[in-house]
Amino acid sequence: AAPDFGPAQILNARILAGQRDFDASLALVEKVLSREPSLYEAWHLKGEILALAKNDITGAETAFKKALEVERSYVPAHLALIGIRLRARDIPGAKIQADALRALMPKHPQTIFVDAQVAFTERDLPKARDLVQVLLKAAPNHTGVLQLAGAVEGQAGSLVLAETYFSKALQIAPELPLARRNLAQTYLRLGQPAKALETLQPMLTGSVADSDAHALAGEAKLRLGDAVAATAHFAQAVKIRPDNLRVRTAMALTH
Repeated sequence: AAPDFGPAQILNARILAGQRDFDASLALVEKVLSREPSLYEAWHLKGEILALAKNDITGAETAFKKALEVERSYVPAHLALIGIRLRARDIPGAKIQADALRALMPKHPQTIFVDAQVAFTERDLPKARDLVQVLLKAAPNHTGVLQLAGAVEGQAGSLVLAETYFSKALQIAPELPLARRNLAQTYLRLGQPAKALETLQPMLTGSVADSDAHALAGEAKLRLGDAVAATAHFAQAVKIRPDNLRVRTAMALTH
């Protein structure tokens, strides 16, 4: 009906990205932006592709900021910028962006979620736990909240509670790699390597290779007394990510 309708083309670009055709997706986004630079969803999708597929963090940040220049209250762009700063361990930068979101939406659940993330990254576990409990009351089945709750309890040493939260997240969305890795790590800390291996199995045989999953599987095999299998998993982890010095060290210790 309208071949140049920007929002529909951006949805097509998102579908292409979901099919891992990132080059075609990015080309379509650029085409839309050249015609409609005020389409903030397009800027946001560009940022997502640059960050996740191209590892261009600087370009991604620029794109997310462009989205906010057009629509200051666009929450996904705020969250993306905060996430980038947290992953870079730039707590002051994350706080500045969180303050901007809080000024716009002080009681929005995403604002509380961000404050909980910042508190967790700063190791302020009591504050992080209090904020997570507020979120769990409002959204008990939100996988992001459940994963953060599990991470908080894991850091606090409440491993059984951490297991409960990670398990629930996986029951809701079995494809969550972070929840699966964290649950396996929790089982290792609980002294249950067989359960850790069972949890990791989908990540060891899937089409997308996961270095951390193989590293955890290697640790589990080692605890089960199978050094040969442990070495094979560590070798696979290093093959996927040669720069992972922790895994290289683990493999050397196994030898």
